[in-house]
Amino acid sequence: MILDRLQVLRGMFVWTDRSAAARVRRWSTAYRADPALMQDLVTLGGLLQIPHEIPPDPMNPTPVDPHRLAFEAGQRDMAVKLCALMGVTNYELTQLMEETDVH
Repeated sequence: MILDRLQVLRGMFVWTDRSAAARVRRWSTAYRADPALMQDLVTLGGLLQIPHEIPPDPMNPTPVDPHRLAFEAGQRDMAVKLCALMGVTNYELTQLMEETDVH
């Protein structure tokens, strides 16, 4: 039998953490009230941009700021978490990525 690990974890923590369930209700209510909120989160969080990475070549003359990389990664993580709290599906994110005027 194949178990979906995410469903198992969700079942374990949603019932024990009442504040998480309340958080999900708040964000899903906000998303239903204003669906453009998800597009704002995706745009501000940079979810549709290719993330910068530190190049493995030490001879690369292009300097990369590790603090900026960490900041951008934090923005993406927060946007993903908020979209998950709103109950945004993969289909909705795919539809958003197919739009041409996201920026």
